[in-house]
Amino acid sequence: GDEEALDDLARLLAEVPSPPASEALRARIVLYGHGAEHATDPARRAAYLERMALLYEEGLGEASLAATTYEAVLALDPQRRHAQLGLLRTARRCGDAERYARALLDEARAADPPRRSLRELRAVEALLPSQRSRAVGLLAALLSRDPACMPARALETRLAEEDERWDAVDRSLAARLEHTPPAEQVPVLLARARVQALRLRAPGDALASLRRARELAPNHPAPPRLFLELAEATGGPRALKAALTELAAGAPSPEERGRYLLRAAEIDELVYDDDEAAARAYTEAVACGNIGAGDRLRRVLERRVRAAQGEAQSEALAALRSLAEKGAAGDRLALAFE
Repeated sequence: GDEEALDDLARLLAEVPSPPASEALRARIVLYGHGAEHATDPARRAAYLERMALLYEEGLGEASLAATTYEAVLALDPQRRHAQLGLLRTARRCGDAERYARALLDEARAADPPRRSLRELRAVEALLPSQRSRAVGLLAALLSRDPACMPARALETRLAEEDERWDAVDRSLAARLEHTPPAEQVPVLLARARVQALRLRAPGDALASLRRARELAPNHPAPPRLFLELAEATGGPRALKAALTELAAGAPSPEERGRYLLRAAEIDELVYDDDEAAARAYTEAVACGNIGAGDRLRRVLERRVRAAQGEAQSEALAALRSLAEKGAAGDRLALAFE
């Protein structure tokens, strides 16, 4: 965070004391140590120790000795703020994850709720490399107390992914959705849909997540694209056509509706040889202003008329002309058969 960046910068800018200066600093440390050892008042003893710690930290750059001295101060006065912050700084500098996490947790107990959660999360992150099980337990306790802490939820999801516990990933994403405003849910829904489809092999659940994402963000390109890919991968052309029809029904604009209807009509025509169903879908696409659907509809209508004979041909022509007239291009299409 910003506090850590400032601390690191100050350390880089600090001057290394010359040998005579170091000796003078150590003499002062001995003096304060003597005072602390013989002080009868706990407050005075804590003050002497704090001065020693500050000299170790800022004067000599000996972070480990400074951290140990700050701990001695906090043993006398657990709420001493300068010592708390000093222990945080020096424990982090010397790479003592255990001591650093303990200092964060001690500080968290006295902090307000939002700050407490962030301090606890930093303790979890500090312990993860060396004490993963303990860190995971602390994270679970944090989320039990503050289930809406999104940085902690994101870490929970990541850890479950690293362990390939996909059921846990799905539960974590579901919990994030419960505490995320609707306007910000789409990325989480998309992530959950991928886990459900690719890891849990639950295409029905994935489609439901994508439907919800589509409802929340009708103009977002990802939900419909993934919806169609998943439908086709799991159910073939028939499922793809059903998905296209569903998307067309809820399309936010005539142009988008026309594109979905065009693709659905192509499946009817080219996959199932169902010219009647294809003609209906092409006609609706033309009515939405899809120019490419007009030529395809004309091709289907011509083929239907040629396939019929005699009276049946007349009936087919009349039926198809009537069908075409329901679309915006009905007059133009009817004239083509005059």
